[in-house]
Amino acid sequence: QGSRPPVLPTGIDTSSPVRQVHLSDLTLLRPLGAGSYGAVSLARHKATGQLFAVKAVGKAQVSQPPSGGEKAVQRLRRERDALLALSGHPCVVQLYGTHRDERCVYLITEACMGGELFKLLHEAGPFGD
Repeated sequence: QGSRPPVLPTGIDTSSPVRQVHLSDLTLLRPLGAGSYGAVSLARHKATGQLFAVKAVGKAQVSQPPSGGEKAVQRLRRERDALLALSGHPCVVQLYGTHRDERCVYLITEACMGGELFKLLHEAGPFGD
């Protein structure tokens, strides 16, 4: 299978028992949701039991117009780069690994089980001054 290249910068959240995760380290448990070009599943780390979210983005969905193309590829890269740049920040979901195979690109992040942020903000209504 070969060695795994490092995907995370130093400064990752050290409170986690797992600092770098590979897709083969996980057991997928159930779907959490789907978006315009990807689906998110809940996964459990085989060695530690820690929960993660695995976002699977189909290469065909990203690379093919009308929903894909170069803009979709750039959007996925920006998402990965932003998570890496903000790694260790307490208010930003942590990225623990990336992986790709012939069908998908995967982002492995901490699992945030509170629901969708957009839905929660919509239900809360406008913020006061």
